[in-house]
Amino acid sequence: MKIQFFKRTDTTSFDYLGTCISEICRAHGHKVVVKSINKFVEGEGIERAEVGMSYGLISDIRHLAAYPIKIAGLVCEKDLTPKEIKIIKNIDPTEIWVPSEFVMKKFQEAGFIKNLALVPHGLGEVTKVKNKKRTDKVLMIFNSYKKADFSVERKGIFEVLEAWGKYKIPQKLILRTKYRNYYGKYDLSNVSFIEDRVEDIGGLLNDCDAVLCPSYSEGFGIVGLEALAHGVPLISTKTGNDYLQKDVFYTHIDLPVTVEKIKIAIDETYLDLDINKKIAMGQADRVYKKYKWQSLYKIIEKRISVLKSKRYS
Repeated sequence: MKIQFFKRTDTTSFDYLGTCISEICRAHGHKVVVKSINKFVEGEGIERAEVGMSYGLISDIRHLAAYPIKIAGLVCEKDLTPKEIKIIKNIDPTEIWVPSEFVMKKFQEAGFIKNLALVPHGLGEVTKVKNKKRTDKVLMIFNSYKKADFSVERKGIFEVLEAWGKYKIPQKLILRTKYRNYYGKYDLSNVSFIEDRVEDIGGLLNDCDAVLCPSYSEGFGIVGLEALAHGVPLISTKTGNDYLQKDVFYTHIDLPVTVEKIKIAIDETYLDLDINKKIAMGQADRVYKKYKWQSLYKIIEKRISVLKSKRYS
């Protein structure tokens, strides 16, 4: 059975996840329509599809009403609002797929106890570069849909920019995000912005010494996982990142995130950078093997098969 898995670009991680799941479903003969962030990434046609799936925003799940089997793949980094709860209840998904224990807890707290399934996100192709030279670059990636929304606040970007200005951190901060002008009040003398589309996230990761993910919350935290799989040292908080277990090495930042903690974490990473890079590279294959799509598609196939068997039994 041939399934096409590929490198992720940074349109949105939801589009990438939805497209990968479409491939898995197609390879197994499931007629599925997947919608991700206001667009359909795969479509068999409403009249033929037996499974409707939504990946990403709660506001996008309304299209599920047209399908016999409704799968809502939702990432929730904050408490569900009454409006969002109403949308989900009106659609009444056959199953809600959540990527982490953190997200599952959010749904349970909102009263969704039944029909929850833990389905982790996965990794496409990974290109590791051994013996990478020191670049004195620290990468931070995040997308936002507006200049100022919850996704910006929860990523810790304001604390990071303040730390770079206050402490004159010598390493270059590389920010992959839009709306550069929105951060004009900060000292950006040692900050570079990438606002254009990045075709190969792996290439961007491998060009930096470390990846910074000081989020207050993450639905899954795919950027951090990609850093680990590429063998790039990771500086991160843990909330929502189920893959940051005891056997995974990374530089930890405790909540709440502060400018002082950012500075300390950068210093710790660069104090023994060569050793940190060696450890990161040593665990990369193990992390990738566990979270690559070829390992996770069995979970997805099982979930869909169970739902179909219940419907037609």
